[in-house]
Amino acid sequence: MGVEKPKSRLSAIVTRACRLPRKVAGRVSDLSDSISKEHLKLIQSQNNFPYKYVTVAILFLLYLPLMLSFTYVIPPQVELTLGSEVDTVQHCDIIPISEEGVTHALLLNNTPFSLTDDWELGWGLRWMEYDINRYGHNESDGYHFTSSTLEYSNIVLTRVMQIPLFNYSDVTVSVEIEGISGGAATYLEVFVDDARAVSEAVIVPNQIHQVNVSAPLEEARLESSSWLGTVVCRLQIGFSEGAHVILRGIVIGAEFTGKMSRVQFDIESTENVSLYENPSMKYLEYSPQIMIVQNNDSSSVGKYSPCRVDDEIYLPPGIYEGVTYWDFGDSDSSEPSNSSLWGPDVSFIVSEDTALEINVRLFVLKLDIDVSPSVLLKSMLIYINDDYRYTHSTDIIGSTVYSDIPDYFYIPGNIDSLTVSIWFWTSFSPRRGWGFPSTPNFQIIKEATFGMNNNSMNLQLGVHLPYAPIGGFLLGLGESIILISIGFLIIGFIISLRRVLRNSDLRNRLSDSRILPLLMLSAGVFLPWSMQLSTAASSSYDGVYWISWFSIPFMIRWSDSTAIQLLVAVPDWLYASLISTFLLFIPLFYGYLSLSSPETENFDKAFALALFLPILIVLANVNHIPISVATIAIGPIVVIAALPVWLLRLALRKLRITT
Repeated sequence: MGVEKPKSRLSAIVTRACRLPRKVAGRVSDLSDSISKEHLKLIQSQNNFPYKYVTVAILFLLYLPLMLSFTYVIPPQVELTLGSEVDTVQHCDIIPISEEGVTHALLLNNTPFSLTDDWELGWGLRWMEYDINRYGHNESDGYHFTSSTLEYSNIVLTRVMQIPLFNYSDVTVSVEIEGISGGAATYLEVFVDDARAVSEAVIVPNQIHQVNVSAPLEEARLESSSWLGTVVCRLQIGFSEGAHVILRGIVIGAEFTGKMSRVQFDIESTENVSLYENPSMKYLEYSPQIMIVQNNDSSSVGKYSPCRVDDEIYLPPGIYEGVTYWDFGDSDSSEPSNSSLWGPDVSFIVSEDTALEINVRLFVLKLDIDVSPSVLLKSMLIYINDDYRYTHSTDIIGSTVYSDIPDYFYIPGNIDSLTVSIWFWTSFSPRRGWGFPSTPNFQIIKEATFGMNNNSMNLQLGVHLPYAPIGGFLLGLGESIILISIGFLIIGFIISLRRVLRNSDLRNRLSDSRILPLLMLSAGVFLPWSMQLSTAASSSYDGVYWISWFSIPFMIRWSDSTAIQLLVAVPDWLYASLISTFLLFIPLFYGYLSLSSPETENFDKAFALALFLPILIVLANVNHIPISVATIAIGPIVVIAALPVWLLRLALRKLRITT
């Protein structure tokens, strides 16, 4: 046998050098298990991602506003019933008052100016979109007008009155207006029948301007075949963005050719109540008139139309004979088609030392209107004998509405037929019904015919809409479905989020920088995006209040006399829902579900995108979100702030200021 070679000890030395101590080896083993489990949790969380729920939620969110249409499946209940018997006796009371005649008079002195029944807000041109409640208010020095959010806005004030043309030597309208800031202009028109005079002025800041117009009486007299003429005073004020003006006062003065006496007319119901105490009576398309012959000159017949309580006119001394009738528009006043609608004789004598109060009592019926629950009115038409009608149509612009549903109307007595047509603002016509089809179930048409037994009885129209008022809210079938759907969406989101995060060690990662911006984004969805909760006093408009969420997109609206109604916030609701779903809700879902993964030191571009996309929703609706003292929009501010808050949190962590 040969000599045996000694064994190399190098391998043993290396083996012993690389062997880990038992304690260290145990810790490495535990760390390896922990990493494995965390990796497993991440895989489990990813496997639990609720794709089905997100798909269903997207479909729900897209068509959530459409569910409001279910409310209109149920038609309103309408009933027209007879009320109390009406006294058919008509008469005219003439009350003389000792008062010296005058050669000149102030027909109106509205200083300091305030919006009263002396003026009507005119909306004849549809581009005149001025929200009187939000942008105007009374002060001791007059009425303050500020510009709207539009690039240019305009308001129109109108007053109508009648005068004896040949006895007035001059009628002057004077407007005093002060510029505070911005650009503005006035356009004052005075019509006398078809003749017109005009004056315009540019309003300069820190200056008081006087605008005067003399009525074109000479031109009107050349064309007139009546001794009475109609004077229309119309003032337009245009504002550029940022403008502020004060309408200090409007004075209308008249000079007479001789001494004139004041005569006051009022047309009353058979209950001795002025027809014009009801503000809704101004919506008469054809009104009661007094046909008056002056000094037995039948060739010159004047038609006088009182349009307010105790309407005044200055008349020269003389003998006046007239008769009251309902003007049907298409009938000759000298030969009315229905003689039963003639009223009492109105014969009186005017002297230089006596003023007169003339109260004409007509045979009228009272139509009481009871809509339950009360909602905002869109339009109303009342046809008498298939022709004579009241027209009442409203525009909701921003925060205002011209009138709520009238409590009652006066209509002529002894009529043959009555047709009432009422349209209500539906959930798909939040302001003017832009682009929305009409909802036939919310158009109410009620017809009635009358005979000898019921032609002198008051009427009561009852309308019950398919809403259940609960806690000041109107809940119909559609609203109930929406609330239930939203409840299921929230419950499903909570369950899905809990399932995703079940295997995530979220409790030990409360310092995650993503939590706060996600909570802010969630709050921004439900906080108001735009709201109007206060309106100016002393306005001929009734206040309308609203809160809007363009993130959903819904709005609620109510007034002092109506309950809260749910509507869509914008006309193109499907487009708005689509944008909100993909740019707000899906990023929000992603943000919450990303919490299942531990936060890393690397900048999370996907999460940053999820916080940036909702900002585009705010920018897309910037025209619908007026930021002002009256309309505080909280939701958009919180949504925009979510991304900067997250970036600030990352910066502070990078600088080792916070953990």
